[in-house]
Amino acid sequence: WSVICASWPRTGSRIGRAAYRQAPRLTPGTTWPRPSCSTPQAGCRQARRFAEGLRAAGHDVRNEVVLNQVVVSFGDAARTARVIERVQREGVCWAGPTTWRGAAGMRISVSGWATSDDDVERSLASILRCAAAES
Repeated sequence: WSVICASWPRTGSRIGRAAYRQAPRLTPGTTWPRPSCSTPQAGCRQARRFAEGLRAAGHDVRNEVVLNQVVVSFGDAARTARVIERVQREGVCWAGPTTWRGAAGMRISVSGWATSDDDVERSLASILRCAAAES
């Protein structure tokens, strides 16, 4: 699985546990507070932004982005693996390896109501930085 959220390495699991503990305390009839980008449509839009940015930089986006998933290749399988390792080490976001139609790729999955457009831009910049360092 992949998660895009700038705070994932430090607070991701704590946020989930806190939300679980707080849920029973909500008064009936109240709504859970969410940022404006909390809809599934936002995840799809944010995934398209990843694809646009990666294509503009000359990388091979392998899938048609119709939901919240992006599969990108950075050349051969070895270079793609090095970019993924570098992205994970940098820690701005997390994206993992995948095989898409027989070819190695990096899978970006935009998920979580807390993922903001700023998170996406920071994550995209990180991925592009890591890819450039491996060229």
